[in-house]
Amino acid sequence: SDQTFYVDQAAVDMTASPKWAPDKRAPAVPYTKEDIGLAEWGIRHATKPEADNKDWGATYREINGAIFPGYALAARLMNLQKQWNHDAFFDYSDRYMKWYRTEKPKISNNPSPFLVAMWEAHRGEK
Repeated sequence: SDQTFYVDQAAVDMTASPKWAPDKRAPAVPYTKEDIGLAEWGIRHATKPEADNKDWGATYREINGAIFPGYALAARLMNLQKQWNHDAFFDYSDRYMKWYRTEKPKISNNPSPFLVAMWEAHRGEK
C-alpha cells in the first residue's frame, strides 16, 4: 500500500523539477496544484517518488489496479479500513474502479469479472 498516496505539494514540485524521472514507456503527465488531495498510485512512491506519473498508462498501473480493489473491498466488508490505516489505498481503489468502469479501457490486466460484480454489488457508484 506504500504505492498509494495523496498528491501533495511535494508531488507537484517533484513532477515540475529536473529530478522527475518517470518511466519512459508511458507519456509523462505531471501533477498540478489542482491534483492536491487526489488519491494516486506510484510505481515506487515510498522509495522513489521521482518515478510517479499521473498518466493512466503509467507502467504497471494496470497490474496493481486490477488487484488492489479486491483487497480494498474485502477489508471494507470486514470493517477493517481503520486497522489497515492507509486511506489512500481505499480511495485510490475507488478511483481506479470508477475509471475502469467508466472508461472501459483496452488494457491487458483487467479486474476479474467476479471482482467487478462484487464491486457493483457493494460499492455501487463509488
